[in-house]
Amino acid sequence: MFFQMVCKVAVVKDEEHLSGNIILEIKGMTCSKCEDAIKAAALKCIGVKDAKVSLMEGKATIKANFFKVDVNELRDVVEGNGFLVSAMYFHTNI
Repeated sequence: MFFQMVCKVAVVKDEEHLSGNIILEIKGMTCSKCEDAIKAAALKCIGVKDAKVSLMEGKATIKANFFKVDVNELRDVVEGNGFLVSAMYFHTNI
């Protein structure tokens, strides 16, 4: 049996073209102040452009430059504020 793998290669002209969303599933939020604390913490991380946090959905959507952001730092700053990052997903269109 023969399998063929097809790879799509994207040419990235500069760092700004490799941005997307990092979705964090977060446990421990109880109010809008929790949303504000997570957003403020995320915005302090290098490479983060914007952050939207939803208590109702239990997640944060972080718009970031993937060349610059440190996902471990992002997780650490959220968890350093007393919350638990239970999952992390990445979404980009290149």
